Amino acid sequence: MQRARKIEVEPARVDRFITDVLVRAALGRERDRMAEQAAARAAEELEAEGAAPDVDACRASFVEWLRWWPFKNRETGEVLTFASMWPGQRDLAEIMMENPWVFALKAGKLGFTEEECAWDGWIARFRPNARIHIYSKEAESAKLILSFVRFGLQNIHHALRLPMKAGTKVLELEADPLDIRTIAAYPSNSSKGTPGIDQTATHVHLDELSHVEDPETLYSDASTIVPPGGSLHVVTRGRGEGVYTKELWDMCHNNGGGSKLFGFFADWRQRPDRDEDWYHAEADNRPHLGMMYFAPRTPDEALAGDMESVYIPPDVWAACRAELPELTLTEPIIIAADAGVTHDLYAVVAVSLDPSNDQHIAIRAVRTWAPDPATGRIDYSKPEGFIKFIATGGCPLGHAEGEEWQDPDCPECTAGNFTFPAHNVIQFTYDKYQLESFSQHMKAAGVCWVDEFDQGTERLVGDANMALLARQRRLVHPGDPQLDAAVANAAMGVKRVGDIPIGQGGMVAVPVRAR
Repeated sequence: MQRARKIEVEPARVDRFITDVLVRAALGRERDRMAEQAAARAAEELEAEGAAPDVDACRASFVEWLRWWPFKNRETGEVLTFASMWPGQRDLAEIMMENPWVFALKAGKLGFTEEECAWDGWIARFRPNARIHIYSKEAESAKLILSFVRFGLQNIHHALRLPMKAGTKVLELEADPLDIRTIAAYPSNSSKGTPGIDQTATHVHLDELSHVEDPETLYSDASTIVPPGGSLHVVTRGRGEGVYTKELWDMCHNNGGGSKLFGFFADWRQRPDRDEDWYHAEADNRPHLGMMYFAPRTPDEALAGDMESVYIPPDVWAACRAELPELTLTEPIIIAADAGVTHDLYAVVAVSLDPSNDQHIAIRAVRTWAPDPATGRIDYSKPEGFIKFIATGGCPLGHAEGEEWQDPDCPECTAGNFTFPAHNVIQFTYDKYQLESFSQHMKAAGVCWVDEFDQGTERLVGDANMALLARQRRLVHPGDPQLDAAVANAAMGVKRVGDIPIGQGGMVAVPVRAR
């Protein structure tokens, strides 16, 4: 049994750590106090100017309520309202008004969380005896969301306020002694099951449903406590194909499903300070997979997953398997090679259009070479000879012509019978760090377009496109065991260009850009 190791820490370091924590906490409290003072000053200035909300108009229209709703910009700390909404925010507000059950699929920093908190406050302010449940991944994140609602209700124009009793987990508004409106924050990960489902909820706010421990159970439980006339909003980002929220998105009635939910997605352009220059600047500093998560262009990209997701879920990869015909000599193919150095595989993949659907990509052949057990290294002449044979032809037994590739024990090579025709290779793409010498030989042979595959940006784009094609069922493969194992072992990475863990374990990116 391993004994616990005693760790001694200098008292001065402990003191510095405690001081640092206390200072940070004090600074946080000071920022909150300053934000609340700024909100109060803004409300006073509006009142001094004679600006006042029409309470009946705010009751009738969530959009009108938003004009007065104060919130803190989490990027700058500035206190703002939704008086001037971004296009995506206005669209979401109108959809909330028209559809009581909404699935809002988030892109990064479009203000959907603050807008949903404004809805929580609107229901509490105007619905008699309302009860709002906020569910988030953990207790602390649920309390944080509740604090956003509390800030808005505390600092909104005085004509829209109600007497409030606020704690960290529960907030109450008193319209009348017999009309108490409650907003409660719950963690989703309780060991005793979904909390709060013993009470009817006028509105349910499901924050980041993709990231809770059991999204299907939470959604199922929460949806049972909403009465007729109530509302339920899912506000989340995606987390991959195998997570329940992807299934839930497909179930939205406007997506062809049969659920009550109306699916809404706003792409990264739904914010006025974002244009193509902004996108490219962000892309230079984020992995491509990170851009799909932070600034998605389509629901498929938004649902593709975060940076901790599996690369391609096993069920998705299995669904892409297909019986493919034997590769003919005339079909255009791309050959991609990833050379292992030590204790890693050398992999070669042949890719074509799907013979049954030219809008799809097909992996037609996979071959790998393992390192020598004694040395941990691979004899590059074997895989390079295979590539040369595919691209230029060779002897009927599969050896390319050339001293370094033909087999001295092969009778066809000995007889000089290099008559087997080449395949129709239109491109050979490779890792320049290991295959530069061989690529020069291929260029000199002039048999196809030879293009290095950059291990930075191009690798990210290739990996991301392969994952997206698989999720869209636009990629088919023959079920090669080596390739299956490589996909199963691969995970999405969070590191920057130049230090990419995507595809480790023998993964080869499909260069779909070469179509």
